[in-house]
Amino acid sequence: MKAPLNEIWKTDYTQLLNFIRRRISNRSIADDILQDVFLKAQLNFNSLKDHSKIRSWLYQIARNSIVDYYRKQKQEISFEDDYHVDSPIEENDASDRLKKNVLSMILQLPIKYRQALFLADYRGLKQIEIANKLGISLSGVKSRVQRARRMMKEIYTDCCHFEYDSYGNILDYYPH
Repeated sequence: MKAPLNEIWKTDYTQLLNFIRRRISNRSIADDILQDVFLKAQLNFNSLKDHSKIRSWLYQIARNSIVDYYRKQKQEISFEDDYHVDSPIEENDASDRLKKNVLSMILQLPIKYRQALFLADYRGLKQIEIANKLGISLSGVKSRVQRARRMMKEIYTDCCHFEYDSYGNILDYYPH
């Protein structure tokens, strides 16, 4: 293993494990995911272009591994094929880098909130249409969409510290 990766692994092991355990309730699965992150980091270390971003790279591997775990679980709604980015993403813009991770973060939501948020914000359905599609009341849909948006905000703030400009635009972010 490369020296910088080894040092960061030693110092951030506990924090990374806690990060995973907040998203995976089963301890043994969280430990397995952590080992998977370690293995992927070792195997792909040479592909990392900017070694100063090694911590954020490790957390990205962890997030992707968590998403992979949940994808393997039974899902009642599949919307990965419907999700796409219309324009190429510039890696230099923090808000554009975050947009790439929205789907993986949505997949962390409980299914009933995930469905409501996706149908409202990504398919553009009116809330009354969502209520009919899901067979719940309009107030139930409104509640689910609001809760899902709050959960997404929590996922973002749990994952990273954000720096904003005076207009509220994201300038940069880094993992906690």
